Amino acid sequence: MDGFWAVVVAAGRGRRVGAGINKVLLPLMGRPVLAWSLGAFQRAAGAGLEGIVLVGGPDELEQFAEIVRVGGFDAVRSIVAGGERRQDSVSHGLAAVPAGARVVLIHDGARPFVSPELIKEVAEAAARSGAAVPLLPVADSLRRFDGGLVTGEVERDGVGRAQTPQGFRREVLEEVLTLLRRGGATTGPGADAAPPLTDESAAALRAGLPVAAVTGDPANLKITTAADLELASVIARGRCEYRTGTGYDIHRLVAGRPLVLGGAEIPSELGLDGHSDADALLHAVMDALLGALALGDIGWHFPPGDERFRGASSLNLLAEVMRLVRAAGAQVVNIDAMVIAERPKLAPHIPLMRERIAAAAGVDAGRISIKATTNERLGSLGRGEGIAATATATVLVPALR
Repeated sequence: MDGFWAVVVAAGRGRRVGAGINKVLLPLMGRPVLAWSLGAFQRAAGAGLEGIVLVGGPDELEQFAEIVRVGGFDAVRSIVAGGERRQDSVSHGLAAVPAGARVVLIHDGARPFVSPELIKEVAEAAARSGAAVPLLPVADSLRRFDGGLVTGEVERDGVGRAQTPQGFRREVLEEVLTLLRRGGATTGPGADAAPPLTDESAAALRAGLPVAAVTGDPANLKITTAADLELASVIARGRCEYRTGTGYDIHRLVAGRPLVLGGAEIPSELGLDGHSDADALLHAVMDALLGALALGDIGWHFPPGDERFRGASSLNLLAEVMRLVRAAGAQVVNIDAMVIAERPKLAPHIPLMRERIAAAAGVDAGRISIKATTNERLGSLGRGEGIAATATATVLVPALR
């Protein structure tokens, strides 16, 4: 099939979650819910996705743009303001899709675990049939109830829960949106008594259009309540993996320079020589974090010949590294570091160094370990000519799947 476009609708308030903000902005394992949803579609680029239009509330567009920027979601081609109703938001999104797009998928931004495989399957079914919806078979017995009393049974065979993305050929979607603007079809027996239309596939059915059924995914839940968010957190953790990186740095001790280690200035007659503040401990920590995520090293990000970093505080550089860590959706689990120095005595300063690193990494100080040792007077370090540091960082990051 040819390529397809996606409209990710995320303009709802999500009042039932009880957070007071748009639920797609709530954190899920350190990333906004919306970032998980966009990440799934970003990975579908290899399966034919040509672009994403993101639809948000008028007062949230800057926040959405920042999520796109930090997450590196370059498949998002535009971000537009939604409307009062879902169909208004979908219409605004469709208007931003290039006129030549033949197939368009509509997805709820509050469904963070849609798989690239399901996205592709829906797109292919929509291209063949005109419209397609993922359906999850109902496993529980169903009952009708009214006023606290059970009034009847519902046959569950042939019944499924509709999910998104829902896919349409463009001309079908345009017809569906026209129907939704009119409030529903008025033809056919019982049309006047039909339930309210809740999504695009329901409108297509009401219009008598064929809609293909695609097998849904139990993990593709929609976050609607606080309980859904708790369940999503469990699923998100299961879709993460631990990664570990190591770092090492060494600097010569010279006169006329302050001694800075772990972001703390330590009384000393000698300081470390370097282009920045030469904080060997933080440099090792930064390399460990970058290594855990395969993001290069500090020499690549902060070249020693770049005048922008002359005399720079390594705490500021660590803040930039942490921006990259968060952009990867990663959380710092722990950092274990070692400083090798004959002098000065570092033990009294370790609590402050741990606090500084923990604050920069956004974690509790209990996740930061710093040890100090000597080189037993062996080699250049043992002669007090310099200070070295090693670090190991473990992070939790969403797995690519």
